[in-house]
Amino acid sequence: MRIARRRLARGVTLLLVAGCLAGLAATPAAQRYFREGSMPPRFPPSTMPDRDFAFCKLMYRSVRREELGMGWVTDYPYAGINLMIRFSELTTAQVSRDSRDEPNHWVVELTDKELFNCPFIMAADVGTIGLSGDEVTQLRNYLLKGGFLWVDDFWGTFAWQHWSSEIGRVLPPSEYPINDLPLDHPVFRALA
Repeated sequence: MRIARRRLARGVTLLLVAGCLAGLAATPAAQRYFREGSMPPRFPPSTMPDRDFAFCKLMYRSVRREELGMGWVTDYPYAGINLMIRFSELTTAQVSRDSRDEPNHWVVELTDKELFNCPFIMAADVGTIGLSGDEVTQLRNYLLKGGFLWVDDFWGTFAWQHWSSEIGRVLPPSEYPINDLPLDHPVFRALA
């Protein structure tokens, strides 16, 4: 009887240890799956699937690191998906969707010819961006043809200064100064 209890206790202990080890092994894999930037980029097709609104995230080369920054993958892909869902809820514009009815969102580089199929590009953590001469020219052409660029996720004054310097190469500040909008500007109440 004692031997049977010992075997049972050993078996239960062994199962508990094995279960704990399996749980510990699975935890990093699960965290990697859901971590931002862990999904491969979705590059746009050569022709867009429809003429509905689609979101494009700018992929770029980082030339410096920031403690809290992740470069272009910051918030990818969840910010783009969420933006498209909210855009479809708050406007009457048609949003481009895939076969699973999920909003289409694409990743583009400034040197991609598909850039000009994206009326709206978003760049995150641009306090780390480094633009080549070709990218400066391409971004200038994109913006002067009516393209819209949204940037966010600045981590401090140095990041802002770095971005201001890079965008100044694209749009010279003497011709295109950056101006702060007052808090009572209508753009801050557009949906109210």
